[in-house]
Amino acid sequence: MTWPPPPVPEQALPALLGALATRLGVPPGDPVRRLLPGDASDKATPPALAARADALCAAWEAWLAEQAPDLPMPRLDHVCRRPGHLRVQPGWVEVVMPLDDVDTRIRRLGLDLDPGWLPWFGYALRYRYA
Repeated sequence: MTWPPPPVPEQALPALLGALATRLGVPPGDPVRRLLPGDASDKATPPALAARADALCAAWEAWLAEQAPDLPMPRLDHVCRRPGHLRVQPGWVEVVMPLDDVDTRIRRLGLDLDPGWLPWFGYALRYRYA
């Protein structure tokens, strides 16, 4: 896959985000899925978008292997499937993770920096350790 990948048409973004959630192991009904714009976890994902989600995850896994080879395998799961909870308010999502679970390897890569407003997501996103 070339990087960055070509843009996804806006109308396909919800299906791609749903396919990524599925690929990352987010079960239907999980609070994360309720945040995705138009999540269609109960509908079949078009094969092209499922393939795109797989390719994106493979590219991210390869990047993590290069940048943080000391992360436990599978690296993408280690980064994306961490304990915590969500605080959701209109226009705002805060991901709160236990302070004891700070991983300096992830922090060094900047993967838990606050991205702020994400127009494609429809929320401002903040990470917090407590």
